[in-house]
Amino acid sequence: MPIIARFVNLLLLLLFLSFDIHLWLLSLLADSFQTIPLLSSSLNSSSFILVAQSAGIIFYYGLLLALPILTLLLISVWRF
Repeated sequence: MPIIARFVNLLLLLLFLSFDIHLWLLSLLADSFQTIPLLSSSLNSSSFILVAQSAGIIFYYGLLLALPILTLLLISVWRF
């Protein structure tokens, strides 16, 4: 790996940590368990209805999880 690529990777890692994105991602993960709690019972029709009704929230959380990572990847690929 070239030295400039290592430097850019280190810079992006420091930005990731300095903006507390890792804590934000963990809070999104915790919020997803509050939106759809883990059920101790087996899957039945009411749980599938819950998942279908929560599909928009699931998509939103998935997008929020992916955006910081995609942004860092786009910045790292983009040539200065």
